[in-house]
Amino acid sequence: MTMLTRRTRTPSLSRLRDDVNSLFGRFFDDWSEGPSGMGTYWPAIDVSEREDDLLVRAELPGMQTEDIDIEVQNSALLIRGEKKDETEKSGERYHYVERRSGSFQRIVQLPSEVDADNIDANYKDGVLTITLPKSEQAKPKRISVKQG
Repeated sequence: MTMLTRRTRTPSLSRLRDDVNSLFGRFFDDWSEGPSGMGTYWPAIDVSEREDDLLVRAELPGMQTEDIDIEVQNSALLIRGEKKDETEKSGERYHYVERRSGSFQRIVQLPSEVDADNIDANYKDGVLTITLPKSEQAKPKRISVKQG
């Protein structure tokens, strides 16, 4: 006759498991607020650099241009706004609500100085594209090499 024994968890392993679960729970709770901690919605952004300008693209689906505010100060770009809650419609009962809404604020540290007077912002198909021309001081300078 074979006797089966039941393994019991040692208190230290149970505690480790609980600590790891708690850590992941706190991580994902904090993540839902976004990096600015201002509500439940924050847009994903991309920052890229070309020779003469910087491009910042932000995903802002379902927003109106009047709900978006952009500022440049020193070497930082501030994008803020509010995505309206669309779930309060009479006669509808929601089973899932995964789309985020609320106010947001993203501060982007710019990798170089920009010409604040010539910034262009365009919003199309839910994507905000901000073109920030580099200042003359930030543009690369070509230096010719002379022979002799």
